Amino acid sequence: IISIMLEAYNDFSRFDVEGVDFSAYDLYHALEEESYTGTLITNIFAGGTIDSERAFLTGYPTVPEIRSNTPSYVWYLRANGYAAEGSHPCYEWFYNRQNVNEYLGFENYYFMENHYNVYTDQTVAMDSILMPEILRLYDAAKAEGTPYFSFNVSYQGHGPYSAEAVEWDADYVTGYDEASRNILNNYLGSIADTNRHLTALVDALRAQSEPVVLVLFGDHNPWLGEGSSVYHALGIDLDLSTAQGFSNYYATRYLIWANDAAKAILGNDFCGEVTRYAHARGISVEAELGHVGNASVGSISETGTDTDPGESLTLPEEVVRFIERTDVDALAVAIGTAHGVYKKTPTLRIDRLDEITAVCDRPLVLHGGSGTPNDQMQNAIRHGITKINIFSDVVAAMNRGLKDKLNAVENPATWPFIVFEDARAMMKEVVREKLRTFGSAGRI
Repeated sequence: IISIMLEAYNDFSRFDVEGVDFSAYDLYHALEEESYTGTLITNIFAGGTIDSERAFLTGYPTVPEIRSNTPSYVWYLRANGYAAEGSHPCYEWFYNRQNVNEYLGFENYYFMENHYNVYTDQTVAMDSILMPEILRLYDAAKAEGTPYFSFNVSYQGHGPYSAEAVEWDADYVTGYDEASRNILNNYLGSIADTNRHLTALVDALRAQSEPVVLVLFGDHNPWLGEGSSVYHALGIDLDLSTAQGFSNYYATRYLIWANDAAKAILGNDFCGEVTRYAHARGISVEAELGHVGNASVGSISETGTDTDPGESLTLPEEVVRFIERTDVDALAVAIGTAHGVYKKTPTLRIDRLDEITAVCDRPLVLHGGSGTPNDQMQNAIRHGITKINIFSDVVAAMNRGLKDKLNAVENPATWPFIVFEDARAMMKEVVREKLRTFGSAGRI
């Protein structure tokens, strides 16, 4: 398994803009034709790479500060016999990666200081060096006969991009002001170069007799001028109060590719969108439309609160288009709830829920149910909600039970099943109470 998080990589050909030649993406589009592809939603824009990176490695939507060994997919794969390593051809101290990546389970991680400096004379390596080195490291690991996981973070594409001159052999933009042309030409020139090196990597992996799966995704949208000036010049909507603007702001592309050996072993062709893949295997797909934000994350005293959830409610007209395009089996809607622990009591928009119910034939889901008043939850159920997520209520009960138990036990070697017994009981009681509240008790 080789995964590459591409710095500031997104496919701008999906935007309806004039005066831009998007042939820089031709090689990437060819790769998409033989891959599973889709759009992911990040929580960052033009920076904050580490959020996407650590969310990918851990599965956590918000990753706390990491100071010791932390559960991750890296540890999981290692427990199943994989060797795990990766590359970021930039500085090891940035985001404390040299320590954090070890806490996440990597046996080896290669940075500019400990590896790539021999290729670059003490500077950051671009994709012309990174992509061949990813292949070389894979070949070396393959010789050991051990399953292999590689996670890599590119640096090429990192903004800002010059507004003064075009630094790549790139002439993709006509019209617009000179600064916007230069910024966009520099971005697309970098994209085209990345795609050439990605294609060479894929061609080499295609020829491998061993099964290989390649995962590519962009960490966030790029910086394109102060105040997002190039986005505005192109007419790209970044209004977070609309579903389209929100998606434009936070969405990037991903793909999952496999060589013939992997396709044969796994029994699928690795082509198409996620829903088609899941349905072919009897798996249902739930998606969230709109944005159910975070009430708070981690410690209540240290975290912020999303802006008014009304700014990102699910739009009924978007529901119709989304269902037609994705064929998801269940739809989580944003009607005023938020994930986490509330700092103020939410008010659910039942009027918006009624508008959604009128145009949606799929089961509706409510994320962020924890802490929402029972009468509002019951009303939401009456108006069409069929599934409610209550993670924070359950985990809060677990934490209370653990805290009380740990404060009470005197033996530091107390067995874990004893330490957790009160927590389990308190979690069960929360679930029972919610089943009664939601009218689900005694029903299948």
